[in-house]
Amino acid sequence: MNRSKDVKEYNNQELFEVLNHINRYKYPDRVKNLEDEIKRRKVSNQIPAELVPELDWSNINFEKSAIIFFGILVLGQLCFHYFNF
Repeated sequence: MNRSKDVKEYNNQELFEVLNHINRYKYPDRVKNLEDEIKRRKVSNQIPAELVPELDWSNINFEKSAIIFFGILVLGQLCFHYFNF
C-alpha cells in the first residue's frame, strides 16, 4: 500500500521540502517524480524558472564528501584543542 501523497497535490513549498529531505538512494523513483513535477511547473510558469536552480546530483560522490567532512572535523578538533576553546 502506497501512502505517499501524489506530487501534484503538493504546493510549491512542500514540493521543495520533500525533494530536499528525501533519501535519494532509497526512493529514486519518487525523486524522479518530484523533479518531473518541478519541471512541469516551471514550463507552465507555476514556478518562476529563475528561482529553481538546475542541480546535477550525478557528480556528488559520497566518499569525497565524507573525507572532506571528517577532515574538517579533525581540523576543528585540533584547533579546539590548540586554542583551548
